[in-house]
Amino acid sequence: MLCITHLPQVAAYADLHFKVEKKVESGRTVTSAVPLANDDRVVEVARMLGGIKITDTTLEHAREMIAEAVR
Repeated sequence: MLCITHLPQVAAYADLHFKVEKKVESGRTVTSAVPLANDDRVVEVARMLGGIKITDTTLEHAREMIAEAVR
């Protein structure tokens, strides 16, 4: 099953996590999808929780959400 979400509560349950980014290069829109593992996944879920500024608290919450989802 494939699920695309902006919700960290849903992303924490993913078996495979990608970070999808869109940017403009030379007047063209370019999209990339990068697979995330371990610490990169925690950082991305923390960013989804707290926005651009990632703190120790958002990182801890992200770790907790992912650990709970694994159970």
